[in-house]
Amino acid sequence: MNSFESGDIYISKSMKNIRGNGVYTTSNFKVTQYFSENKNYISKMFLDKNNSNILESSYFMGVMEIMVENHHNEFNYDDKDIIFDSMEKYYNKIEETSNFDEQKKLLKKLEQDTEFQELRKNRKYYYKDNKIAVLNNMGLLTLLMGYNVLHTDEIDTQINMNIEEYLILDSSLLQICHR
Repeated sequence: MNSFESGDIYISKSMKNIRGNGVYTTSNFKVTQYFSENKNYISKMFLDKNNSNILESSYFMGVMEIMVENHHNEFNYDDKDIIFDSMEKYYNKIEETSNFDEQKKLLKKLEQDTEFQELRKNRKYYYKDNKIAVLNNMGLLTLLMGYNVLHTDEIDTQINMNIEEYLILDSSLLQICHR
């Protein structure tokens, strides 16, 4: 049994998670295989829809557009102005590589670099403004709106697949199927 199934779930604190912190799942098995680090072990699980309160990301984005429109002065910023990242030069190099597989290869190569290893161990990465930090965390805002799941049904242009993604903000809603 892995740590996910036993309840010891690791939820990353990375700001690079596209929609915030939580458990990312999908109903598209090809997407699961694409992003899986261990293709020999993919957990199958069920979402307890009777107890979940699902927010559609399209609705969420509409709410955000209204907020930005009504408070334009507070939302007029550029990411480079609000985020400090001591590893910016490395991650910019990775992001400039358009192919996801090439990005993974470059990251493996960089992981051998001693300067990269040291910076990564002591990385400083944060929003310079707390208000902006909250507004850039869809998962947190989803919880604040009274929902515990954020559903996204869109095409990921980088991998050219419909991700059909669920960001689970309350892991007790998941039932793991044992093999």
